[in-house]
Amino acid sequence: MTERLNELEFSKVVWLWLLSYFVALTANAINLQLSTPLFLPPLALIVAFFWATHFINGPHLFSVFILGLLYDGLYHSLLGMHALLFVVFMYLMLRIRLRFRSYRIWQQALFIMIYMAIYQLIYYSITPIHLSDKDVLSYWSVPLLAGLLWIPVVRSFRGLTRMNTTS
Repeated sequence: MTERLNELEFSKVVWLWLLSYFVALTANAINLQLSTPLFLPPLALIVAFFWATHFINGPHLFSVFILGLLYDGLYHSLLGMHALLFVVFMYLMLRIRLRFRSYRIWQQALFIMIYMAIYQLIYYSITPIHLSDKDVLSYWSVPLLAGLLWIPVVRSFRGLTRMNTTS
């Protein structure tokens, strides 16, 4: 069953691929419009990790570079900062993706939490963020939220991908 999912052709799910990135970007944009925005992980990067582990021949580095530039515009940050971070973390994921997809889903979530903790640390060190005392806990809980979000992301995209390829 998993072999069939891992051997999908990218052309069969390109619409789902684009739609998932659009939804992830929209969710982060809506969060920024809230009166007190939550500290959400970069959802597009989490979605990109899923697609990188399930499609061997996809435009992963190029797509996360474009997504990173979109995040730079969304967060009004230095142009290329998110793009560089996204490309580095996608490169690291591409290096281990065959081993990563053999892990159980909770092990994958733990691994995503570690990646996001490193991402948060690097982002905090290169961005002049001034966090209040109550925001420190929220900022550093983002990796935990990313790990918890990984499980529904994987299950929903596997189901959608299966539905798309069987019909």
